[in-house]
Amino acid sequence: MDYKYNIRGWMTKINDPSNLNGRLFGYEIKYHNPVSSAKSPGKFNGNIAEIGWKNSSEDILKRYNYEYDPLNRLKNGFYSEPNATNPANGNFDEYLTYDLNGNISTLQRKATPVSGQTPALVDNLEYKYTGNRLNQVIESAMNDTGYEGGNNIIDYDVNGNIINMKDKGMNTIGYNHLNLPNAFTISNANPIIGQPFNANLMYLYRADGTKLRKTYSTRPPRGSARTSMTDYLDGFQYSYREGGGICLTCRTESAFEEQAYGNLGKTFPNIGDPPAWKLDFVPTSEGFYSFTENRYIYQYKDHLGNTRVSFAKDSAGVLEITDTNNYYPFGLNHISGMFGTSNFGGLYSYKYNGKELQETGMYDYGARMYMPDLGRWGVVDPLAETSRRWSPYAYAYNNPMRFIDPDGMQNKDITFGKNISAETQNKIVSDLEQETGLKLSIGDNGKLSYTEPSDAGGSKTARDMIKGAIDNHRTVYSIDSDNSRGSSISSEPTVKAEWIGNEYGFTSYFDLNINTNQIDAFISGTSEALNPLTMGYGMTTLHEVSHKYNNLIDGIIGDDGRELSATSIYGMQGDNEKKVINVIRTELDNSKGFKLPFGQRKSYSPMDSGGFNFSAFSSEAYSKGPLKVDPKKDLYIKTPQR
Repeated sequence: MDYKYNIRGWMTKINDPSNLNGRLFGYEIKYHNPVSSAKSPGKFNGNIAEIGWKNSSEDILKRYNYEYDPLNRLKNGFYSEPNATNPANGNFDEYLTYDLNGNISTLQRKATPVSGQTPALVDNLEYKYTGNRLNQVIESAMNDTGYEGGNNIIDYDVNGNIINMKDKGMNTIGYNHLNLPNAFTISNANPIIGQPFNANLMYLYRADGTKLRKTYSTRPPRGSARTSMTDYLDGFQYSYREGGGICLTCRTESAFEEQAYGNLGKTFPNIGDPPAWKLDFVPTSEGFYSFTENRYIYQYKDHLGNTRVSFAKDSAGVLEITDTNNYYPFGLNHISGMFGTSNFGGLYSYKYNGKELQETGMYDYGARMYMPDLGRWGVVDPLAETSRRWSPYAYAYNNPMRFIDPDGMQNKDITFGKNISAETQNKIVSDLEQETGLKLSIGDNGKLSYTEPSDAGGSKTARDMIKGAIDNHRTVYSIDSDNSRGSSISSEPTVKAEWIGNEYGFTSYFDLNINTNQIDAFISGTSEALNPLTMGYGMTTLHEVSHKYNNLIDGIIGDDGRELSATSIYGMQGDNEKKVINVIRTELDNSKGFKLPFGQRKSYSPMDSGGFNFSAFSSEAYSKGPLKVDPKKDLYIKTPQR
């Protein structure tokens, strides 16, 4: 894959959609210089004016031009196919208006023509509100694709969670104490025989809100009932199915998005097998490994993390595309029917923003479920106090081409500021929360903030350092991610004279780089007995911040005042590791909050062990060396040399 960026560091291209040259996917983003400038003039504020893309499975250059209102909310998405006989066909246009609170007032959505060349108007929606609560959706298009209109009243509980959506046959929606949905009862009429089918969807969570299990059961009007369970274990996904076959006319079987699936065998593998738990897949950095198909599946994703093209080698070793997805601006798959050319479907249902598409047609973001057919959430933002200018139900500031919402709690700017993915940010924040005991969040301006629980666990040294770094507004650590260089922090700051509140002074800006490939190698190379967090995203961030926060080096200061680096001396820890990071590891081990120990890094520089780098995290592993250590007992990290 070839990536290109402009002078501001904003992504402009993934391969070349106008000339794939044997590639499977091309994608181009234009900010100030759109090809179709008459539809969407160039933008200089970070808004995206135009996107063009091509999948090799369709071989059609596709394009969206975007129009915004004065508040930077997306008004119109104009679709075209520049090289087609009818270029400006508008087949997948989307038009929106908003009320003063930032809630969507109207939404129109088009799809491929039923006949002739005029696009079908599949959605003509009018939203009715009480405050920010959506009470009713009036559908005037009378089309059962897109949003399944029905003009029914939507009810809420006292916390502002929707408790039914009868337009889609969701009679009840229940929630736990974290406002996470844990029970759906669904009933829809079978479009062929007219009799209703019933479905139930249950979720089981950990106390901290982590999803552990999904249980989906159906009872079609004819045939026997079926129960499917999905277990989520740190990325590993397991499934269990028993009972009848697939209800082909049940809308929940295709998540109310028939356009997102097209191959029954791939969407529901092992139909008819005896009931048994099966390991389906585990995610990788570039896609996932399918245990069902016994092969790696690789994926192209766009700047928002949307899964665009999935591909793998077949049994003969020939490259094949297993899944493609095209999206409306607010995330619904392009409506082209079950037999459209782009929809291959697949077992792996992580699509828009890389989130899992549920049987309800909603995407699970962790803290909330997103409804792409309506372009809004069904639950109040858990961090609504940090986004007071926007409706607590609005998605991504109503600018979904520029912003994403990684977990349903906080929107992130994709084009401005740090060149770091939302996934990497989440890993850093998640690790730091465990290691510091703080509750961390990222504000609209990209700055990290914290709250300190009264019973905060973790490491006091790490907690005090992160609190101090956040509270000191005259020192800024700007976290970026560039895998062409190692994890590091700039040796000298960029100093700016500026106002902070009513005080004028000098602010020091340090550039902190996170190399995700390096950290992932540390994690995967960690012995079974050692906690992988010990050289993970959070600990790496703490290590780099400590250099400037505590003014410590990766080495020692000799008696003559000269620095002696630890980068090439095996056995030297260096002051930063010895005086701070290993102290943090000791405090974490003493906290008894982790199943595996963090150990003590015995040498800043690893040992060369014949194609591998060996780092000991205990005296025993240091004494044994790389050839005699036991991965089940000894604490060490072994990574391939690059």
